[in-house]
Amino acid sequence: MVDRQALQVSAKSKDGGRRALVVGGNGAAGSAIIQALQDDGGWEIHSLNRSPARVSEANPAVVSVQASLLDEAALRVALRDCGAITHVFYAARLVAPSLDEEIAINTKVFATLVNSALDLVPELRHVVLIEGTKWYGSHLGHYPVPAVESHSTSQPYFYHHQQAMLEKWALEGRLSWTAFRPHTLLSDARRTDHNLLLLLAFYASVMAERGETIPFPGTLARYTLPTTASNTDTLGEACAWSAEAASARNQAFNINNGDSLLWAEVWPRICEFFGRQAAEPGGTSLRECMPGSASAWRKIVQRHALVETSWPSEAEWAYADGIVRPDRPDIIDISKLKSAGFDPTASTLDSILNILGRFRHARLIP
Repeated sequence: MVDRQALQVSAKSKDGGRRALVVGGNGAAGSAIIQALQDDGGWEIHSLNRSPARVSEANPAVVSVQASLLDEAALRVALRDCGAITHVFYAARLVAPSLDEEIAINTKVFATLVNSALDLVPELRHVVLIEGTKWYGSHLGHYPVPAVESHSTSQPYFYHHQQAMLEKWALEGRLSWTAFRPHTLLSDARRTDHNLLLLLAFYASVMAERGETIPFPGTLARYTLPTTASNTDTLGEACAWSAEAASARNQAFNINNGDSLLWAEVWPRICEFFGRQAAEPGGTSLRECMPGSASAWRKIVQRHALVETSWPSEAEWAYADGIVRPDRPDIIDISKLKSAGFDPTASTLDSILNILGRFRHARLIP
């Protein structure tokens, strides 16, 4: 068997080059990883997406690579075009009608991508994988808090299968890896897919136009119980750090902003941003009440001359419900990450208000 890690060290010593493939570079996490790599310097960056890469359109320094993870032949062509990739940053997630289908398809495409890269790109030496608290069973109900990396759920999610593959490849000496498990990503991305703050901003904008107080769109338990959040820029910085840090090699890490989030304290500040007073939870979920507000949103866009944005789908509102409606605390311990040498610190409240300000400046919201 060829010692791939020896080849990788040799390749690095010859030219010192670092070439990244960010899978899902259009998304909230992927675009933040791209920005962090650029800030780090010394990276040639490729962004792999199934649709044209908005990131590379706005940033010509990023090479756009278009291919569907479901099309193995097209994926292999794309990988050949990328050349000597040294690092893969995997921030993709495919949606499916059922949990079992979601697990199956995401496990399959990850295996296809990395196996193809190992076959075609001898320079590949490290994979960074974005996971989340579904590793602990957050989608199934209560889980031990604070969650630590050694915890897991008895019903594996696709994160478990993806990481198991990485562990196997690492044992074979084919690559090294790092995985990150953020909770509640906070992003200024201009798309609603898995973008909690933009979804909440649309909801609050509609409610504010009605001249009403704005009820928290979740449960009373979630309103009053502590949780955590992770800025995507901090996640991106952690990914860039892990690419070369020996202490991050073959490890999984929880990551958040280093503080806690209490919606009962944050929600009134969000409502104040929209010029309204907050109200406690009203009981109606976003998935139930918001799909029918598309026409009201179109009027808001016209009245305030906003940038045209597609109204979120029912599935996107359901994603937001999954964050603001659980009746449990969500606390993840980040001691392991700090001990490894990366210490994230950010005020979650300040981050939320700053991101809302960016949405307003970009004319996404009134």
